Amino acid sequence: MRIVAIASLAIVATIAPWFVGVSHAIPTPGANVSTAHNRPDIPGITIEQEISAQRDETYTALARYKSQPGFLKCTTKQSRFERERDVLSGIHARLSVAKDTLSNTSGMIVGLLEVFAPSNGYYCLLLERLDGITLGEYSEELTAEQCDAILPGIFKQLIDALKLMHSLGYVHGDIKPQNVIVIEDEPSGTPRAVLIDFDGAQYVGNQLGLSVSGTYGYRPPEDYLGELSDQYKRDSWMLGATLYATLVNMPPYGFICSPTQEMYKQMSKESHAAEMVAIANSGANNIYPIGSSKNTHLLALMHTLMTCKIKHRPTVSELDPLLLHNLVNNG
Repeated sequence: MRIVAIASLAIVATIAPWFVGVSHAIPTPGANVSTAHNRPDIPGITIEQEISAQRDETYTALARYKSQPGFLKCTTKQSRFERERDVLSGIHARLSVAKDTLSNTSGMIVGLLEVFAPSNGYYCLLLERLDGITLGEYSEELTAEQCDAILPGIFKQLIDALKLMHSLGYVHGDIKPQNVIVIEDEPSGTPRAVLIDFDGAQYVGNQLGLSVSGTYGYRPPEDYLGELSDQYKRDSWMLGATLYATLVNMPPYGFICSPTQEMYKQMSKESHAAEMVAIANSGANNIYPIGSSKNTHLLALMHTLMTCKIKHRPTVSELDPLLLHNLVNNG
């Protein structure tokens, strides 16, 4: 049993640094400056601003290649590089030959601009540079009423992007607020959602499989059973968990509230795994209640996507059309 209900976003914000990820958005000046000693050396690349480096495993920067602006993403993990390269190449190859029928979703998946040969132990991609902020940052700036009005359109876009991916046999594998960039397109100012970070994506076709990536707090119950499972339905859970996080500013699972210290603490891996196995077996969610949202259609979508028993959980393509209609028309 959870200890207490959500108290305030100010308390929840104390855990934010624990699950911030690297994004493709233009960073604030001076943020996350790299201290890496070993950097990729790619002919034709001009580094405009280094963003981050993690234990000599990743390197990211705003860069130009032959005058083309982009987001340079490098990793020492060849398998992660190959997954992102292959999935983005496959998706955009399909988009390039079906522009008329898929034009509505073409801007919802980050573009792949260049693939480079290995350099100094790094495998690098040049990705589309996105002038926006993460979904987590975006939702923090909204009032509860604005969330109820704006988030339905954003999540309908994400559903459409995942429908496209799934129709081609791909899954994202690591959906969370930090892996969605929100851009306010001019002149309307309508927010556009773009999926990023595909190094946990994979081609699954019609086969059950095991996940290759995921983020603590967002992974579905079946991940903790060690069994082959429907990876499309796994994306559904993570999308629902992402919706929960945008409303509450924390993942649905993996944290407990300390009433004495008035803060949320990350559970031990063993306790979290045991909790998720229990949820998988019982089929009952145990998330903190959401008191801020009054949008019943948005909450219905979240609960549907976060159906605990995977056999009862829909893929995004199996979502009730009436639910989606009400989501975008009656928010």
